[in-house]
Amino acid sequence: MIKKIAGYTLSVLLGLVFIYSAYTKIAFIEPFEWNFVELGLANWTVAPILSRLFVGLEFFLGAMLILQVALRRFTYKAVAGLLVVFSLYLLWQIIASGNKGNCGCFGEMVKMTPLEGILKNVVMLVIVLVLAKIHDGIKWKEQGYIFFLLLAAAFATPFIMNPLNYAVIKTHKKEAVGYKARYEPLYDMHVLDQSKIDLGKGKHVVAFLSLTCPHCRKAAYKMHIMYDRNPQLPFLMVLNGDSTDLKPFFEETKAQKIPHVMFNEGPKFIDMASLSLPSLQWWDNGIVVRKPNYFELKQDEIEAWIISK
Repeated sequence: MIKKIAGYTLSVLLGLVFIYSAYTKIAFIEPFEWNFVELGLANWTVAPILSRLFVGLEFFLGAMLILQVALRRFTYKAVAGLLVVFSLYLLWQIIASGNKGNCGCFGEMVKMTPLEGILKNVVMLVIVLVLAKIHDGIKWKEQGYIFFLLLAAAFATPFIMNPLNYAVIKTHKKEAVGYKARYEPLYDMHVLDQSKIDLGKGKHVVAFLSLTCPHCRKAAYKMHIMYDRNPQLPFLMVLNGDSTDLKPFFEETKAQKIPHVMFNEGPKFIDMASLSLPSLQWWDNGIVVRKPNYFELKQDEIEAWIISK
């Protein structure tokens, strides 16, 4: 009897962890989406769909564990497999970038390092192995129907909770463009050397970012993926904030390789960037020709613009 109660309890608790993990990812989905691009598993169009399907899988396995459906036949194996995949990805992160930043296991709500994420997964794997030895679950009469009902509901949930943002892109209010870019303060304050980079000539994508702004960090992370894939992109980040926030900013965004400068002259920064951050601006010979939001920032469009006359 004690073994059965322990089995039910562990299974439900494990299922709740999966449900919470899925919920935290779907609440702030963009960084999770971009992981698939960074890994080369999807492009910018497919990644939002693939990420939601992955979250749906977490919802599905969590529900299967809580309702004790097909535990030995399917659920334990699928849960263990997913935990191994997560752990291998986090191990790759540590090898590639060190034990830095947020592993994304619980989205933006509970931040953990990649090593902490691996340790969490190891604990969960041990629980799965224990459950596989002591707990069979419930022998549902209509197990097949329950399986497919949970499958359909779980995979639909992410698309309902956080619909694909293509509509957001289409309805985004376009900001005024066609005016002269305000880059003089960067030279006047000796932040940039005009002999090395002349923002009044050629094409540049300039991002005005606050070190503590969560949306700015998302924009910088997206730019990092693009720059990593094509280091010839003419990116420049103009950063505003306390120097103590610079290290955690780069740990989260991995954008330290992108050319960047610190500019803490508040009124002048706002004059260049506007009140709305992040401010992403395309400059063509010193003229602001486009001001997309970070949803709209697409690598292929930037590359096409660069080579266009």
